[in-house]
Amino acid sequence: MVKCADCGLLALQDRRMSPESYEVDRRIRVSGATDMAVVCFAHQRDIPREMEEQRIQRFFRNPSEVPGDHSWFDLQQLLAQERCCPCFRAYHPGLSPAAHTKEPSLGRRDARG
Repeated sequence: MVKCADCGLLALQDRRMSPESYEVDRRIRVSGATDMAVVCFAHQRDIPREMEEQRIQRFFRNPSEVPGDHSWFDLQQLLAQERCCPCFRAYHPGLSPAAHTKEPSLGRRDARG
């Protein structure tokens, strides 16, 4: 089992500006605080959709809760979940998600559970 927070294929995208994917640094991996979209570079998980589902579930559990931006908390929870992932690559600071896929010395970790 692995966590997306520990994967080098976790990517930042700002689709308004560019289709490029960027490294998600440690600060964001821990806090969940970012104004860019966090996505799986390998397309193994639809993180924005899962965050929206969490918001909907939170509303139905507690409809009297004052609406607000809980996206940092939702992202933090999603990245910390253990899961099986055939594409997992250990995160190496300073490398882009694309570089994590191209660097053979990084290797893949068996994450099938």
